Amino acid sequence: LFHEFGHALHSALSRTQYQHLSGTRVPVDFVETPSHLFEYFAWDPRVLERFAVHGDTKELIPSEVLESLRKNKGMFAGIDAQRQVFYALADQHLFGDRAAKYMNGEHQSTESGGVDLYEVANGFEGNAMVETGAWFAHFGHFMGYSAGYYGYVLARVFASQIWGDLFEGNPFSKASGRKVWHDLLATGNTKDAKEILRDLLGKEPTPDRYLEELQSSSKA
Repeated sequence: LFHEFGHALHSALSRTQYQHLSGTRVPVDFVETPSHLFEYFAWDPRVLERFAVHGDTKELIPSEVLESLRKNKGMFAGIDAQRQVFYALADQHLFGDRAAKYMNGEHQSTESGGVDLYEVANGFEGNAMVETGAWFAHFGHFMGYSAGYYGYVLARVFASQIWGDLFEGNPFSKASGRKVWHDLLATGNTKDAKEILRDLLGKEPTPDRYLEELQSSSKA
């Protein structure tokens, strides 16, 4: 819910002159940043105690239950990250340079047009798959992202740094919220994504915090 709410706010709070540059009409490798950012709020106890209460008794989620849920969420964070990287790699095999050659008629007549996703999967460390499975049949993001699914991983990197720099200390910070609205949500696609992030963070984004987050999750 919070993930999709991030997309909704990106559209609702966008302030651009032209409709086709507003909200989520940003590059595919940046569009998931607001949605991943808002997922952090959904797991923060300070936010949960404001709304996540028992329907009948109005009691808060017991702290020990919440802590257990948070630990379980992080238990396989590294494996999940690896799986997302694999999906991005498979997406590149399906819709990247190889596919472009066929679309442009640049392929050799002796070349096969197929992509063996099992071969791709089994060539990716720790991601072996049996040929009787059909994991790709339930992964709907292959259609729509079309060589852009790597942006899903990038968005996690960006969201992690935004959360850490602006909200981890205080998820209700008005100054941080206004900054996210002004520099990120309101801007839409009127500025380059790199420029948006530099304005928002005051520096170049790096994967450091996301990697630290994965490392700490594995130790939880």
